[in-house]
Amino acid sequence: MYVGSATTIPTLLQPLYVDGRMQVANGVIQKGGNTAISNTSDLGLYSCESGDGIRLGTNQAPIRFFSDLNTNGGIGNDWNMTIESNGNVGIGTNFTPTNKLDVQGTIRSVSGGLFSELDTTTGPFLNLNNPLKTTVGAKQNWRIRNAYDSGGSGNGLFFSSYDGSNQNAYDHLFLADNGNVGIGTNNPQQKLEVNGTVMASGDLIASENNATGGNISLLNTTKTVGTSGYNWKLSNTSSGLSFETSMQVPSLVLGDNGNVSIGSGSATTKAKLEIKGFGNPQNISNYGYLSNNQTSITGYMSATQNNIGYSILAESRIAGSEFNAYSDARIKNIKGKSNGKNDLHILKQIEITDYTKKDSIADAGSYKKVIAQQVEKVYPQAVHQTKGFIPNVYKSAQAVDGQINLATDLKPGDKIKLIVATGELEVNVVQVEKGSFKIDKSINDKVFVFGKEVDDFRNVDYEAIAMLNVSATQELIKELESAENKIQNLLKQNQQLEQALTDIESKLKELQINKK
Repeated sequence: MYVGSATTIPTLLQPLYVDGRMQVANGVIQKGGNTAISNTSDLGLYSCESGDGIRLGTNQAPIRFFSDLNTNGGIGNDWNMTIESNGNVGIGTNFTPTNKLDVQGTIRSVSGGLFSELDTTTGPFLNLNNPLKTTVGAKQNWRIRNAYDSGGSGNGLFFSSYDGSNQNAYDHLFLADNGNVGIGTNNPQQKLEVNGTVMASGDLIASENNATGGNISLLNTTKTVGTSGYNWKLSNTSSGLSFETSMQVPSLVLGDNGNVSIGSGSATTKAKLEIKGFGNPQNISNYGYLSNNQTSITGYMSATQNNIGYSILAESRIAGSEFNAYSDARIKNIKGKSNGKNDLHILKQIEITDYTKKDSIADAGSYKKVIAQQVEKVYPQAVHQTKGFIPNVYKSAQAVDGQINLATDLKPGDKIKLIVATGELEVNVVQVEKGSFKIDKSINDKVFVFGKEVDDFRNVDYEAIAMLNVSATQELIKELESAENKIQNLLKQNQQLEQALTDIESKLKELQINKK
């Protein structure tokens, strides 16, 4: 059938050939079927034969679907969907799709899911692009991809961002197939592994229902594996909070009862603080300590025996109601009683001095005590030498990149103590010039230069002097007792002499009377 007004009739006539527009007011276009499809206000295109489809074909041109017709039958310029000749499909795009499916708008799946499959090492991925992110450092494109292990990265889900060229990927979070999560690492060995700094505004909770409790491990991979400092672990054990090293020996335990143990490895202590062991030996020539034998002066170290290990070394005072020193005779080689006369002679030479401290900022008090150098001359057992800082500079100055503008007598290699806004620093002098010196730390701030460290810093053992005083006092008591005995003997002799004199005088009187 031919419908139209063309003067030239096509040579290849089809069953229906329309030259011009064909308009269907209401109804359907149906192929096959035993029953006619009901007429509707919508135009329907149906293929009712089993196995037969509907073909829409073009000659290297897209198929586009519009819904913006006006009442006059006009058609707009925006299409809702397009099928390009290369097979790409665009929905709501109004531009030529560059992918197999481009969608401008939201995709919703009610009862199904979104499935993507790609058998490559990078795997299937989902790109999330925000072109408004144009600031420096912003990542417009984020990608979620299901990757296959390549080069030890691990199998799992990557969350990555891309630079402006979308060429270089930056992996930020990795969810491994075994459930481990890595942040900043693609090969997490634990349930959560973070390569970087973690900050929490709330609590960090580690819970475990066993005797060792929840643990927090702090690893320093720059240290040798297996050494004591490679791994520090903080554990909430059944008896308290334990700090232990890679050697799995608790170095410090805070007991649930508030007791503190250092070095014993146990929360069971005999006091609020119990320390087992000692630190690096200090080079000390002399020292003193109390003895249960009050006449004994102890603590002299020979020149070849001068390394003492301390369990507690305090920079300032230690206060307490009582000090109990181990002084059992069974732990000592007793050489004999001290010579009281010599001790009294030594005590008479020790000078008590009125003084104030040069570091008046820390201590402005007045003192009436001894001076170590003077005591050392007469009683060296009561003085020992160690390392300490002296206030030989004690001035403020400005530091610029480690250069301190201050004239001093410091030398390269000297260690000095600085006081800065954050506290005290110990630094080394690396260079000295006229009017300034440079240290091994880059400081740009106002500093207070306290002074340098010396290796002959003297300390006085007042307990040794106290015991010397005991021995000297006992010697004085002996001398007083001896003098008292002598006085009593003299008094007795005097009484005897007085009695004898009385007797003589009496006899003389009798003789005088008899002469008369």
